[in-house]
Amino acid sequence: MEKKSERLEVRLGYQEKQAFNEACDTQGDTPSSAIRRFISGYVKRSDEDMLSSAWRGAAKRRGRRPLAFAAIFLIVVGAFWMLSKHQTTESDEAIFSARDRNGDGQLEYSEHGVPPGLNDEPSGVMRVLDLGASGTISRAEFTRKGRMVYFLVDGIVSASTETESRGSLVEFEFTKEKAKTSTYVGAEINAKDLDRVVVWSNEGLASIFEGRVGIASGLDGIELQADTITNLK
Repeated sequence: MEKKSERLEVRLGYQEKQAFNEACDTQGDTPSSAIRRFISGYVKRSDEDMLSSAWRGAAKRRGRRPLAFAAIFLIVVGAFWMLSKHQTTESDEAIFSARDRNGDGQLEYSEHGVPPGLNDEPSGVMRVLDLGASGTISRAEFTRKGRMVYFLVDGIVSASTETESRGSLVEFEFTKEKAKTSTYVGAEINAKDLDRVVVWSNEGLASIFEGRVGIASGLDGIELQADTITNLK
């Protein structure tokens, strides 16, 4: 045990000292022992308070850490969202120029990535885009993305067509790297969200219905209406 050689002087009033001595006598204790116990207990409480304070500080720091991570996560997500909002969709012109590798102003099969149909018939995409029936897609004809329909009918075509109310639904999207296309032959056609309806006659003439397209079934087949109707000759 450590040698008790150190002294601590405490100045008290006479009456206060007498009262303390009497209290020690009443409890069978000595003033020195009572003071040593008080000092030991005081130091112990101080150590416990420091440990408790450290735990509270750590808990606060742990509590702040998830909040900090959450704040950083929200900032990163917000930054990506802002970047995505500011990124503009590539224009038809930019995509056309990237795919027109020989620079002749026309997209051939090897460039637009849509092969011909059976027996070298025009594919669905060519039916709705190659309105001049040239076998290629010009700058004026090119559309980056669309949901379109085409019909094949006999005779000269007007706004009222004598054919069934089933056509070929074509959905496509061109990017600089690839083309995604789907054609549903003989599909039930709903005019909702259609960008264009093209009617091809056996004479090789096309009628184009664009804008707000309407399709109604009648006794003679279907009737097409649109904001813009163009008959190619």
